Amino acid sequence: TKRLVFMDEFDGCTSIAQNSLRNLMEEFSDNIFCIFSGNDIAKIIEPIRSRCIVFNFETPDEKQILNRLKTICDIEHILYETSDLFGILDNSYPDIRSMILTLQRAKIENKALSFYVNEVNQLIDVVLHSNIKELYQKVFSHSFDILAFNKQLFKYLYDNFDKYGYDKVAKASRYLADTEKSFNLGITLEIVFLA
Repeated sequence: TKRLVFMDEFDGCTSIAQNSLRNLMEEFSDNIFCIFSGNDIAKIIEPIRSRCIVFNFETPDEKQILNRLKTICDIEHILYETSDLFGILDNSYPDIRSMILTLQRAKIENKALSFYVNEVNQLIDVVLHSNIKELYQKVFSHSFDILAFNKQLFKYLYDNFDKYGYDKVAKASRYLADTEKSFNLGITLEIVFLA
């Protein structure tokens, strides 16, 4: 019987790792079959893509996600206002995983969802006012999702483009891109983000 190998977030593997895996896939093709999942198919090398059947899953619309978030809150007994769920959608769409992690934090920490919606705005304020000590404490608190915040900060900058101007938004966007690049290279994300 064949064994299944499932690799999530496969687009985060380096090309060297993917090439090594390609050789293993060929060598053990009689014994295994593989399923890879990821967000960016362009980051998966062509020799592996050509050996796979590709399925693209479209992002559900915001109404579908909102209904699912309500269902999760009801099942997990998380107190919420619909406005809080809209805030989570606004901060994280289309990153469904980040939305669910926010609900999970609310459940574990036993806090109202409004706390996490406001937390994003408070942290953006901390960044804009260069409050380094508070930012440092938050980043190393082990409850701070840097990549999710990156997306939210970029959205904030995009929405307030007229206020900050092209040069500042472009410079900040390059820093945000460096943070995401560092994540894919396995560099300590907290240090890169704070830099």
